[in-house]
Amino acid sequence: MLTILNNGLTIHDGALRHAWFELEKDSRRFFRCVALRELKVIPVSVREDYDLLGKQWAAVRGLHNAGVNFVYTAMGIYAPEHIGIVQLFGAAGEADSLEEASELALLGASTVEAAMANFPQSQLGAPNPDWLQWYLDFITSRGQNIAAVLGHPDPRQGKRGTDSEGAVGDDSDEDLAEEQNEILFRGLSKLRQNFVFQVLAEHISRSRMTQTLMKISETASNVASRRKGSIGIGFNLGIPIMAALSQSHASGVGVGQGTAHSAQDGVSQGWGESHSVGRAHSEGFSVSDGYSDSEGKNHSVSDGTSHSTMKSDTHGSMSSHGSSSGGGWSKSSGFGVNVDLGKSVLGNIPIIGGLLKGVSAGYNQGSSISGFGSTSSMSGSMSSHTEGTSDSTMHSTSEGTSEGHTTMHSESHSSMDTQSESWGDSRNWGQSHAEGITNSQQESRNFMQGISGGMSTGLLPGISLNHSWQTEDDVAERLADVLRRLESLANQASMEGGFMTNAFLFTDSPQGNAAAAALVPQAFHGSSVPTPVLTMLPPEEDAAELRAHAFTFTPWTEVDGQDLFSGELWTRYATLLTAGQLAAYTAPGLFEEGSAATTMSAIPEGMGFYPNMPGDVVLGHQYSPETGDLTTAQVRLNIETLMHTMAAGDTGFGKSVAMLRMAYETTLRWKTRTVVLDFGAGWRSLLNAPGLEGHVEILQLWPDAVRPLRWNPMQIGRNIAPETQWRAFADVFGGIAQLGVKRQKQELLEAMRELYTNMGVLVDDPNVRDDAKWGHVQMEEAALIRAKFGTLLGTLDPKQRQTLAVQRSMMIGLSDLYKAVSEKLKKVPPRDVMLTGVLEGILFRLNPLVQGSAARQFAPGPDTVPVEDLSKNGGWGVTIIEGGMFLDDFGKAFLLGWTGWHLYMDMVARRVHEVKTDEPLLQIFYEEANKIFVKETAGSGDETGGVSATQRFADMFRDARKYKSRLHVITQAPHLIADDIISSCNNVIVGYLKNPKDKDLILSALARSEKGFRDEEWRRFTDDIPIGMALGRFPYTTRREMQRPILFKPLMLDVPEPSNAEIEAVLGRIVLGKDE
Repeated sequence: MLTILNNGLTIHDGALRHAWFELEKDSRRFFRCVALRELKVIPVSVREDYDLLGKQWAAVRGLHNAGVNFVYTAMGIYAPEHIGIVQLFGAAGEADSLEEASELALLGASTVEAAMANFPQSQLGAPNPDWLQWYLDFITSRGQNIAAVLGHPDPRQGKRGTDSEGAVGDDSDEDLAEEQNEILFRGLSKLRQNFVFQVLAEHISRSRMTQTLMKISETASNVASRRKGSIGIGFNLGIPIMAALSQSHASGVGVGQGTAHSAQDGVSQGWGESHSVGRAHSEGFSVSDGYSDSEGKNHSVSDGTSHSTMKSDTHGSMSSHGSSSGGGWSKSSGFGVNVDLGKSVLGNIPIIGGLLKGVSAGYNQGSSISGFGSTSSMSGSMSSHTEGTSDSTMHSTSEGTSEGHTTMHSESHSSMDTQSESWGDSRNWGQSHAEGITNSQQESRNFMQGISGGMSTGLLPGISLNHSWQTEDDVAERLADVLRRLESLANQASMEGGFMTNAFLFTDSPQGNAAAAALVPQAFHGSSVPTPVLTMLPPEEDAAELRAHAFTFTPWTEVDGQDLFSGELWTRYATLLTAGQLAAYTAPGLFEEGSAATTMSAIPEGMGFYPNMPGDVVLGHQYSPETGDLTTAQVRLNIETLMHTMAAGDTGFGKSVAMLRMAYETTLRWKTRTVVLDFGAGWRSLLNAPGLEGHVEILQLWPDAVRPLRWNPMQIGRNIAPETQWRAFADVFGGIAQLGVKRQKQELLEAMRELYTNMGVLVDDPNVRDDAKWGHVQMEEAALIRAKFGTLLGTLDPKQRQTLAVQRSMMIGLSDLYKAVSEKLKKVPPRDVMLTGVLEGILFRLNPLVQGSAARQFAPGPDTVPVEDLSKNGGWGVTIIEGGMFLDDFGKAFLLGWTGWHLYMDMVARRVHEVKTDEPLLQIFYEEANKIFVKETAGSGDETGGVSATQRFADMFRDARKYKSRLHVITQAPHLIADDIISSCNNVIVGYLKNPKDKDLILSALARSEKGFRDEEWRRFTDDIPIGMALGRFPYTTRREMQRPILFKPLMLDVPEPSNAEIEAVLGRIVLGKDE
């Protein structure tokens, strides 16, 4: 019996790691852990072509090879909240300690996650703790009905209907259940029945399966041999007649005598004993100090004489003698005869001729005597004598002197304890005696004679009657068929892996229980399995035990006593399944009513991945096109490959996040001049960006702002020719304002010319040079241009004339233009309705810029800001011009578009005239660019000979690279932007888009077909991109392999957005009409 001692959940960083259970069963205490992963995403575009079962089959084979105990659970949650189907995949670990069990479970879960990557771009995540709590509660109490699913499911791979290539699916038995577990889910979901379908698959080793296969094969062969047989009856009669004659005589005489005597005695005795004890202890300490001083002198004389005599005698003797003798005697005699009686005696009888081959007789006699004896002796003698004498005389004289001085200190401490005791006693005694005498004599004589004869004859009539029956044992036939299928099952399991599988289905109502009984066979039944799938209600005494097993994810292992195969193929509530059969239970259900997204578009084929992009500007991190996971591979840019960029996507999907990161990184790394033309106020967070301190300026287009932009749009740029700006103003204003009548731009152009001429701004115009006042340098202008009062304009150099034009234009503003148009409108005859409408349209567009506080903000004056100096504080930086919510879209579009034109044209003029190679790169970011770069409508051609705003901006984008400028557009509707501008944006960043026209443009920019015959998955994917994910393509490179589109997550600039008060605290407040 399974006893639950303790249990709990391990949660780390808010995510469920695993569930653990302390259990006791059969007097064994152990821990069991299960780590689960919830199926979040499995993108499937065409279900019929997905090969769901085949992929799961391969995954289960891999899990068996890795030794994983696989766990699958599907929950149908319809109360108290309607969640739908939740599918969990994981692994279980069992060990004597919690740490080891959890390690096994987590290792198995990671293996399951890797194997499930066989489903491209599928996502498994940590399960929702609330749903897991619902599961545990349902298992223990709410799930009133328990059904054990027994038998072998039939995995079928047939396809229903036609595939994407138009091929018709197989209309065979395999087509009975294309979506096997989905049939179960759909039926219970229809009735809104809460349920839990739990599958516990315990790994069975291949060696064990091979032994099971051998056992089944033996049983199957025994039964199969009894399937068919035969029964027969026969009768036969025969009468044989034969005769035989034989005679034989033999005699023999033998005499033998032998005597033998042998005696042997032996005694042996031994005894031994030993004991030893040892112990020792010793301790010593010594200190020694010494001093020695010695001086010595010696003299020695020695004389000696030596005499020695030596004498030695040695005697020895030895004797030995030996002799040997031996002999033997042998005698034999014999007699033999051989006669062929078949030929000489009975050869005339044809019946028996040749049956008797011969008669033989023989006689033999023999005797032998043998003996041996030996005697030996030896003798020898030895004698030795030695004598010697030695004399020696010695004289020695020695003299020496020595002196020594020694100081010594020594200290020693030692301790030793030793005790030893040992004693031993051993005794051994032995005695042996052997004696043997043998004497033998034998004599033999033998005589034999024989004669034989035979005769045979016969009469053999025969009568035979036979009758037989063919027998068949249908019981053995059926049993053999079942055993053969089990044999095939075990054979397949031994090759690809087998799992002892418990499958339980919990429901909370009789309706759900009855529906499950009908749906399980419908989903998993098949005809080619040993035992078909069925549900069984366990007896009452097993119900509580089954709940405990299901609650702790512990398989039922008890075997019935009458099981022929001893639990190798099944237990009471478990069945041995092959990898394919387990896949039928556990294949991910493509059931959209639930927590898993199954119908979303997959990442299309052809998506690139660059693990090592060059550059030091980081825009984000790439997604893997294979698994759909976010990686650490960075999206990088270098300054050599930076080109005009278009960021397109619906609002809120992250296009501005990507461009904000791009503006921050490029400005900080490359020290560029960056100007952001923002319709709203979404870029001000750059004020708090690290590294940009002191290099961020914020200006705003509404008068009551903290830092209003004090600018006169009519003022000539410092480096822009007056005639160029005069015509460009009319083109840009007319294009953005979408002046619908062809004469409107012409009237605007004439009104501006009149203003500029009357104020002497067009310094190269003949009317100005011939003017009595403006054709000469005025008193207040002389010091500015360093020329004498009254100097003719024609004698000035171009730089002086440009400075003069800028100075004179400071006194002309939009209100003057509005007044000039109004005066002309008053002079229009009442009957000229056409001209009246033209002028009124111009006044309508100018009105927001010349009324109220806006008139003061954009009025002429010496305190205006020259926009060509933006972002030059310290030589580099960011200037953000915020449009806000106080001007209409036209007013903001015109002011921002006109600012961008000024900045670009100033770069062009200085690049041409000054040729500064160290000029920092200029970047202009256009937010909501579709409101500025308006595409021309049909029939809106310009008959005045001027250039349209679309053409002017398109020229900017085409030529900006030459003048160290990069222009970036951010838009929600790229199809509204002029085609020439879109074509100039080589770099593309794309978020969620749904407009078909926008998709056509984006697919073309991504090097994909926009015609609809190919790359349809790319078209679907563009409106299936979530927030924070973007498509990117950066093809301005010399390496072709780097031109593929990539999928990445833009890095958010995680800094707080400053309030107006914080902007004022950092940058100060600008007050209109007064000094700062």
